[in-house]
Amino acid sequence: MPDYFVHESSYVEEGARVGRGTKIWHFSHVMTGAEIGENCSLGQNVVVMSNVRIGNNVKIQNNVSVYEGVTLEDDVFCGPSCVFTNVTTPRAHVSRKGEYAPTLVRRGASIGANATIVAGTTLGEFAFIGAGAVVTSDVVPYALMLGVPARRVGWMCQCGERLHLGDHRGTCERCGWAYREQQGVYALYALGLSMAIPILDLRAQFMAIRDEVLDAVMTVVESQHFIMGEPVRQLEDAVAQMSGARYGVACASGTDALLLSLKTLGLAPGDEVITTPFTFFATAGA
Repeated sequence: MPDYFVHESSYVEEGARVGRGTKIWHFSHVMTGAEIGENCSLGQNVVVMSNVRIGNNVKIQNNVSVYEGVTLEDDVFCGPSCVFTNVTTPRAHVSRKGEYAPTLVRRGASIGANATIVAGTTLGEFAFIGAGAVVTSDVVPYALMLGVPARRVGWMCQCGERLHLGDHRGTCERCGWAYREQQGVYALYALGLSMAIPILDLRAQFMAIRDEVLDAVMTVVESQHFIMGEPVRQLEDAVAQMSGARYGVACASGTDALLLSLKTLGLAPGDEVITTPFTFFATAGA
């Protein structure tokens, strides 16, 4: 059985590649030669043509056709009824299949509802195309584009908040990322967190596997088997197989796992243990 979901009303042709955790909803069609990454979501009435490349965690809303020549990198959002083209001067009576112009939508970019992306353009990382806009030329990273034809009217943070820049720099009020403008209006680069830098960005880790985690949690909640249930056995078997060991034993925490491992080695006070400083405290603490 595939490790992705396809609604019974949709059709994925033989020769198409679909990644783990991806969901393809009602009345959609994925053609031979298309490649779709992991944890993507294709809404109702989405068509993905041959030789299209779609990255991981891409969200495509209802009524979108992704034509041959289009590439969507990771974390791209396509709003309802947004439009891609692959020929700039189409005629019904003239075949131009050999003239498809490549369109590239880079990581994290968002395209609003009913927006049009004219063939041959590139949308930069985390660019934001407003609803109904018509993009006729390349878009720089982080740009906010509105109108027909689309023009840059501001800048957007990676988190989706509009930036308010002063003296060619600014900080996102929502997430704290700091930015500065370079090369006039042609580029905007994230400098890093302006506030305290977290030791570990668990939110970023979670968002990459959010749907999978929530589904697993709800399965446990519905079973009401919170301790030593079937998911624990599955985890132990998977860890054993990955490690090439006979058994896997799940513990309450990583610290407990380290401590048990040390105890099985018969270590005593005064014995030397060599570890690494590039780790969490528990590695040495255990």
